[in-house]
Amino acid sequence: MAKLKYVLIKEWLQKQTLKPESKNRMPTVAEIRRQFGVSLAPVSRALQELEREGIIRCRQGSGIVATGMSCELKVSPSRRPTDQGAVLVASMEYPSERIWKLVHTLEQYSKSKRLRVINYKVDRDTSWDDLLAFAKKQKCCKGLVALMGGGRIDPVQMEQFADLGMPIVIVDSMYFYESLPENVYCLSPDPTSSGRLLAKALLSRGHTRIGYVRNEPQCDYNAEKLKVIAQSIREAGQEFSGQHVFASAIKFWDNSMDAACKLVSDNIGPIRDLGLTGLIFTSSPGAFAAVGALRQNDLRVSEDISLVGEGDYESSRYMWPSLTVVTCDYIRMACRAIDIMTGDELPAERSIFLECKLIERSSVRENRQ
Repeated sequence: MAKLKYVLIKEWLQKQTLKPESKNRMPTVAEIRRQFGVSLAPVSRALQELEREGIIRCRQGSGIVATGMSCELKVSPSRRPTDQGAVLVASMEYPSERIWKLVHTLEQYSKSKRLRVINYKVDRDTSWDDLLAFAKKQKCCKGLVALMGGGRIDPVQMEQFADLGMPIVIVDSMYFYESLPENVYCLSPDPTSSGRLLAKALLSRGHTRIGYVRNEPQCDYNAEKLKVIAQSIREAGQEFSGQHVFASAIKFWDNSMDAACKLVSDNIGPIRDLGLTGLIFTSSPGAFAAVGALRQNDLRVSEDISLVGEGDYESSRYMWPSLTVVTCDYIRMACRAIDIMTGDELPAERSIFLECKLIERSSVRENRQ
């Protein structure tokens, strides 16, 4: 049986609220009507139900916006939907668009499932032991979603996670584990698809002399990604050795954009001597930051050297030239984390890798050398 129009509109709007920009702006009533080709009545019903459920708010002058990231649903007590429990979300206090997008989606998607969100903010001094101690104190908590960034979980801590007795999903994990307890899952971008696509972005445009700038900390994910990049370049019959890798000792919480600028500036000599026409950066913010360092050394992007990074940040579209990137669907990653935690998805594997995709823009051009 076909769904009613207002139901389709409601489901579509719920997906829109998962986007970070929904806190500032959602589609207008006129845009929704054009999108679905409907009268005002089904749009109004969808909006009324979403507002009653605390997912959006409609205000004269400000239009439709998502209700934000409060763990309390902003509706009157008499209209408050049934509370299905709480989810603990541990996330880093670090200025990263990727982290903000993940946290926003985790909170909005939890809210759509009638789950309250308990936020636990992590700084550079927070350990896995601190998180475990906090999680043990929570009552009526259905599970834990951890976005902790750096730091491998040691076997003792992993056993303590197993003893928590709740589902635990580690989101955007940079470390891989041979075995995980039955209640622990890890979600990561797939380093194999990422590495192949990063290399392809340059190889397919005729670049044969390619370098790699590791402007992020060393971890399992970055190590495997670099291994695949090197393999892909060599399989194409091109040279790639340690000389083509520019790295330094950078720690989690250090500024990766500063690291990228310094690595490029310190290695301009080798970049020129090797005749590199393409650079792959561990992260897109690093590629964005390095544009200035390259220009200061008379290397123009993309006329003289092409750049590609990982992660589709907002700035990637607006820098000049706009940045070619490889990215993972982080909104989907966050939704899957909540689905696993609630039992709506029961994957056979404990470690789950999400495929990456290539977004081609103008920072990579045909190499005519």
